[in-house]
Amino acid sequence: MAGHSKFSNIKHKKEANDKKRSKEFTKLAKAIAAIARQCPDPDKNPRLKTAIHAAKSKNMPKENIDRAIKKASDKDCNIEMSYTGYGPHGIAFMIETITDNSNRTVSELRALFKKYGKGLSDLRFIFEKVYEFCFVSDLTEDEVIQLLMESGAEKSLRDIKIVQNNVMSGNESNGVNKITIEFENLDNFDSNFLNKFNDYDQKIVYCPKEKVFLKNDEQKSEIKNFLEILEDNEDVQEIWNNLDMESFK
Repeated sequence: MAGHSKFSNIKHKKEANDKKRSKEFTKLAKAIAAIARQCPDPDKNPRLKTAIHAAKSKNMPKENIDRAIKKASDKDCNIEMSYTGYGPHGIAFMIETITDNSNRTVSELRALFKKYGKGLSDLRFIFEKVYEFCFVSDLTEDEVIQLLMESGAEKSLRDIKIVQNNVMSGNESNGVNKITIEFENLDNFDSNFLNKFNDYDQKIVYCPKEKVFLKNDEQKSEIKNFLEILEDNEDVQEIWNNLDMESFK
């Protein structure tokens, strides 16, 4: 019986992991297809190049990626939509979705925000759109700034964050730095700057102008539950909020 129980546990765990992996691939494919509608060539579409990079980093098969790009030509291809609203305890959320049925998506999100918060409303004024580049290097902050100045990109610089001895793919210390550069816009950005690095992540993020602090463990539990429900929605791609993460730990 013990052996059977162990086998059952392993089986259930594998099924859960397979289901999670499948849902993750579905979200990645939706993102690739939606972004490829603008231009299917990743060399001419930086967002598509980033989406493909993200898919590969999750070990998504190449045939899945190619199929998603081809699907962009379908007239019923998924579209990108974003929504904002107050969740539990007055936390503001910005939700980015990719869906083939916007009526279904907004209906589900409206019901969810109404049940756990104050409903959907226009809260874009709470967030600031930022372009973020993240890469691994042994460069110092001064050296990064020097490279930015040489390319003229420092004019749009918002912030530089350097975490020592921490790489993007894990927690092992190997003497390099995780460097994150934020730009207010890309008006003065020189893409040649990125050619100096073998690997990098590029994405758009929405940073809150002010943050909200949680008061107790009960609030943390409710926010965690709300986030898990959002993440479980296959149409939801990205979630941003104005929660102070230090109070969430």
